[in-house]
Amino acid sequence: MIYLFVKPKAVATKRPAVDQKLSGNLVTVVENFRHLQTEGGRNRFLLSAAKDKIFADGHHELENVQLEAYNGKDGQKNLITADSCIYDQSKAQVLFKNNVVVRTADNLIVKTNSLSYDQASEIVKSEERVEFQRDNISGTSIGAVYQEKAGHLALIKDVDITVQPKDANGQAASAPVNIKSNTADYQKAASIIDFIGNVVAMRSSDEMRADNMKGFLDQQNRVTRVEARGNSYLKSSEAGKAFDVKSRDMDLFFDSEQRLQRAVAIGEVFAQSLAEGPKRTIKAETLETIFVAARQTSEISQMKADGRPVVKFGAPAPDARNPNPAERELVADNIKLDYYPGGKDIKTAEATGNAVLTITPTVVDEKAERKTLHAKRFDLIFYDKGNLARTFTATDGVQLDIEPMKPVRPKRTTTSNRLVANFAESQDIVDVTQEGNFKYDEDDKHATADRAIYTEADKVVRLRGSAPTVWDSSARTQAQEIDIHSESDESYGRAKVRTTYYSKETTGGAVPFSNSKSPIFITADEVKVLHKKGVAVYAGNARAWQDENYVKGDRIRLIKQDKQMIAIDNVSSGLYRIEREVGKGRKEVVPVFVTADRMTYNDSERLIHYEGKVVHVRQGTETLEAKNVDVFLQEKGNEIDRMIATDNVVLTQPGRKASGERIEYIAETDEIILTGNLARVEDMQKGTTTGRELTFLRSDDKIFVQDQRGTRRVRSTHRIEREKKS
Repeated sequence: MIYLFVKPKAVATKRPAVDQKLSGNLVTVVENFRHLQTEGGRNRFLLSAAKDKIFADGHHELENVQLEAYNGKDGQKNLITADSCIYDQSKAQVLFKNNVVVRTADNLIVKTNSLSYDQASEIVKSEERVEFQRDNISGTSIGAVYQEKAGHLALIKDVDITVQPKDANGQAASAPVNIKSNTADYQKAASIIDFIGNVVAMRSSDEMRADNMKGFLDQQNRVTRVEARGNSYLKSSEAGKAFDVKSRDMDLFFDSEQRLQRAVAIGEVFAQSLAEGPKRTIKAETLETIFVAARQTSEISQMKADGRPVVKFGAPAPDARNPNPAERELVADNIKLDYYPGGKDIKTAEATGNAVLTITPTVVDEKAERKTLHAKRFDLIFYDKGNLARTFTATDGVQLDIEPMKPVRPKRTTTSNRLVANFAESQDIVDVTQEGNFKYDEDDKHATADRAIYTEADKVVRLRGSAPTVWDSSARTQAQEIDIHSESDESYGRAKVRTTYYSKETTGGAVPFSNSKSPIFITADEVKVLHKKGVAVYAGNARAWQDENYVKGDRIRLIKQDKQMIAIDNVSSGLYRIEREVGKGRKEVVPVFVTADRMTYNDSERLIHYEGKVVHVRQGTETLEAKNVDVFLQEKGNEIDRMIATDNVVLTQPGRKASGERIEYIAETDEIILTGNLARVEDMQKGTTTGRELTFLRSDDKIFVQDQRGTRRVRSTHRIEREKKS
């Protein structure tokens, strides 16, 4: 950069440095000094000064100095001017002082009050404040060292540099960048500049900080990349989309107009939105942000977070329609966010690898529920403003947990292959559709289906597909459609309903069947189950059975707590394990079949009650008709203890017919007691017997008649022979 040559003279043995006190023995004074140095026929430098004082020790003191140093190839020159200059010829060292200005051939201008130059090492130094400018770069520092051979510039202290990006026409392309640091180091050959210690870079509303920064320049001295290391921090305060990012390290990449193209934050990354509205934060091990050019700035186009990132979306403000908005937290191995044009609002989000989405209402009340979704992959589509999720898709290993924030209901868990959810602006779920191997678990209640739809408004899970199934510790139900009402704890099944109670015990003893261990089956067109009340209502061709025994009706109701079964309309039943007396000391099993309008069974009373316009009871060759029939069962099993029929009773046996207002059958004695004002027994062979009360045995031809005084008399008839069994 600087070359000085003066003809050697005799000098003292001790050669002090330029900045030491020099000999005061003046030898010569030259006015209007001018010296041209050539080499190989080419000018190397031209030194001129208003005055040159030459001292005995060989050093020179020049005034109003100007040094022109020429480039040997193209004749370009570097120019240094100063009020004074001290030159130690023996050491080839120069010290420029006061109003020092350096103008280089490549448009660098440096100003300072003191500048030293060592010809041998070609090192330029200054310990004072240095101002410099070159094209679009300007700045200051306290102290500087420039090694010409290495093309290395070190700025010693309080570095302050400003870069003004320019377009192809040399006009300002965007806001200038200002960088401050403790020290800086520029390597010309590598086009690298290092800022060291408490680095702060500012550009309009943007700010970046780090312990150290390294900038990479192109041939036009434009920044192409910045590496920030240690306590890195990036902040943008642009109106409406302000954000900041903290991390251990950060790399920034710029386009030709110095607009940010890409930013990569590494190590304990934390990013957050600073604009008004719901707050967003990202925690990750690495965060890559892609920008697109927009006028004189850059806008966020995409973010990629790795290392088990956590993205949180704050809840929107509550209003009359959304009094309890929800905040959301998204966690996965990797998360990608794409933004709408403008860089303010998220357009889509993609989370892969053990993804978890948690939706938490801001107000904890009895209706508030925390929803947690798990899957290997999530895809979210957002509304076009407000960073509010609109549609959510989860695939592969999906699990949804719905947990009341107050312990008013059990936690619900569903799983499936795929899930699609729609969100309200409150950011709570509107509905959820799950497909493929759907499973439901809520305390003791479980379900499976091909597909399920959950709606938040009524909190109903609708099971669809082939053979949806619901079960608990007492029963299992299948139907073509099943709806689970989680809030009211009710279930509804429609079309081809089939319920299996594992045993009579699991019905609470509510069925009139004898086997305590065999399963009970119920089929119907529809079923409604009130789980809390222990009530199940089957409607439409309802049929309940165990082994050969059955009950049919248009509707069948089971009430566990009351140990009761009620069958309504077009009722028919068959009890096959009923024994009756067929001879003295001899019994046989003869099924009993009943039709009625209504049947009620109470296990606590061991009573089956039939009623209707006509209740029809048939056992073997005997029939009984009445409006009301009560069958009392024995304590154990389903043996009839006694039976009472009332209102227009008609009993028909082979060869005999009995009618009255009431009839009672006592199994232990095989007695039939017929009462009523017109109690009557008609015998095909022996005639008719009437009375207020008639008592006879099924296996005997004696009839006891009780008159108005209560006296009983016996009327004998020929015994009716029973049909022989074939």
